[in-house]
Parts: sequence; C-alpha cells; structure tokens
Amino acid sequence: MAPKTINPNDDEQGSEEAESTDDGPKVPPQAERPPNISERRHGVRISKVVACELVLGDVRYACESIDMSPGGVQVVIDRGDAANKLAIGTEFILSLESNAGDLKLPCQIARVCQEEPYTVGIAFMGIKPEQRKTLEDWLYQ
Repeated sequence: MAPKTINPNDDEQGSEEAESTDDGPKVPPQAERPPNISERRHGVRISKVVACELVLGDVRYACESIDMSPGGVQVVIDRGDAANKLAIGTEFILSLESNAGDLKLPCQIARVCQEEPYTVGIAFMGIKPEQRKTLEDWLYQ
C-alpha cells in the first residue's frame, strides 16, 4: 500500500499530525502553518551587535543592533522620546557601520516593544541590489 501524501489544498487541513511520504520530510497541513514574521524574513537572522544610527528627518537616534538578517534588524534605542516618534510604519534611514563602509538603508518600523529596554523591529525597504549584496556579504562572512 502506497503511503498517503498530503496536499495543502485538500479539505483535510485540520488534522493535527503531519504525515510523511517516501518522497521527503513530514509536511504539516496548510492550516497549521499560519503566516508569521519568521516566514516573512529574508535570510537567516543572526546575533550581531553593531552600533547604528536611526535618522528620522532632523532627529538622530543612536541605537545598537541585537540581531540582523538581510531583511531587517532588531535594535535597542536608549532615548526616551523614541517611543513617541517611532510608531509601526514610520519610515526612516538606518545607518550601519560595516566593514565595507557606512550603509544607509531605507527602513520601516515593523514591530515595537515598549518594555525596557525599548526595542524596535525594523524592516529594510527598497534596498538596492548592490546594498543587499554588501549587507549579506558582511552578515555572513
């Protein structure tokens, strides 16, 4: 008897267990894979502590990265008024000092944590291909 394979489009999406096939690893049903931030990330997130600067108009915030990927970065901001100015969706420039020089990347606030220390999740937006390559080379060297 041939093993049963799972088709994410089948009506049996509510089953609790993934089934294995001879063709590969277990495949969880589609219903068990809700979209979440980890599935939207671009590249592997690594722990990388780097001093950086968030530039919002004429205001500059010194910050430090906690972790980073080619799709974004989580940073700690040590300035009290940041919580009032950095709402989800706020666009700005993030300046990172890499071994290839200063990277100035267009970004958007994707997540905010109001607890101490004040951290924000940042998504890189509209990065040019050469900037992305520089960033990836620097991150994964």
